[in-house]
This record gives sequence, structure tokens and C-alpha cells, in this order.
Amino acid sequence: MSSKHSGFEIFVAEAEALGIISIPHAGDWIPDRFVTHLSPNQKTRDRDLDFKVNEILPIPRLQKLGLHVIVAKLHRACIDHNRTREQALFAWPKNSFGEDLVISEMPVLESEAFLKELYDPYFESIQKLCDTRLPIIDLHSMPSRATAYHLAKNPKQNTDRPDFCISDADGHSAPIENVRFIHDFLQSRHYDARLNEPYKGGHITQHFGGLGIPTIQIETNRKLYMDEEKQIVLPKKLNQLTACFFDLFKAYFNRNERLK
Repeated sequence: MSSKHSGFEIFVAEAEALGIISIPHAGDWIPDRFVTHLSPNQKTRDRDLDFKVNEILPIPRLQKLGLHVIVAKLHRACIDHNRTREQALFAWPKNSFGEDLVISEMPVLESEAFLKELYDPYFESIQKLCDTRLPIIDLHSMPSRATAYHLAKNPKQNTDRPDFCISDADGHSAPIENVRFIHDFLQSRHYDARLNEPYKGGHITQHFGGLGIPTIQIETNRKLYMDEEKQIVLPKKLNQLTACFFDLFKAYFNRNERLK
């Protein structure tokens, strides 16, 4: 069962709810009213999409485990759900390759209407789902190599990214044993998993973690499932990653339930 909203879709847990998976950056829908404000070049617009991250997950199987999955349909170039409300609209004037993404501004009154329609409901929906303190995973993908933009944000990071970055806002958004469990699980599958490197966790992680709800951001290296230059999924790699994520989330969320 799913519940559709104007900018996102919720795939509702089909068993007793154990947790929530949020996917805020996979959407590629650009409403007509945003089109004239963005670059007409699709590759420029889509450089920083978490390309088809929702397709990595076996969502029906996760629903049967007791997981809610919320997937943004709206393109992050329009409104970025992993930014504060004040920063969310046209959060990326340029993409991470330095190409002009936003080509014209939007009137303030119109901006506020779109935030109420397309930004606020995403957070309100997560809040409603986690009122019983359900743990949250915020799932993303990252480019395999840092660009000049990324290096300017975090000069200490390696140019070549690890397979996974697991973020807890530097120890503030989830118990360390939760974070270590995910890290150790991925390491046991022979992946290179790092803690808070190169990302510390975005607004979703910080916001809900700050409310005392265990929230962890996972960034997946895009080389694990796609050809980044051609922007196409590689089915064999995708299937391997899907199996890994199913096993990880089954173990992680069942563990949290046992520890209640």
C-alpha cells in the first residue's frame, strides 16, 4: 500500500512498524512552474540527483518487514528536502560541477506557497510516522570522486570516495552502537564504510536526531550501481546492492526492536 502526495510517495509498512527509510533526493519531477527558472540542460540539472536510489531498495519486501519508505518525487534542484526550510528552495545555484543550475529567481510570495505545498508535508509526514520514536535511515548516493565543490566544502576529504559514508552528525543523531552496527555490517560484506567521511549528515539527520529520534544518513557510492557519466543503472551491480540493503535493514531494524 502507498500514499501519494504532490511531491512524494509513502510506501506504508505492512507489518508492525519498525522504522522509516527516507529518500529525499531521488526524484526527477520538475513541475512546469519551476522549469523556466532552471537550466534547460538535463545533464546540468541531474548531475546531483541521487540517481534511482529508490530502485536499489526492494520496497515491497521492506514493507512486509515493517518499514515505511518515503520517496521524494520532486527534483532537488527545485526544493531540497535535506536543507532547512530557509535554504530549501533553489538550494543549488550551481551544481557540484560549477555549472549554472538556477537561471532566474522566483517571487517571494510564490516561493512561500511552494514551500507550504511541497516542502512542509515531507517533514510533517515523517514526523507523524515517527511519533512512536521509530528510528530513521536517510538514504542517499554520492559521486565516486569529489569535485572542486565538494573539496571546498570539506578540504580534508579524499578525492576518491569510500563505498559508504555513514553519518550521525558527529555523534549527535543516533546512539553510537546503532552507527557501529551499520558500519560493521557493511565492512563484513567487504565494503569500505566510513563514519562521517566525507559527510556529517544533512538537515533530516540533524533535525530528527535533535528531537531524540535515532537518525542515520547513509551515502552510497554511485559506482556501486551505475555508470555515472552515462547516468544508467548497471543491473548486475544493482541486484548485489539490493540484496545487501535488504539484509542490512532487516538486521538493523529487528535489532532495534529487540533492544526496546
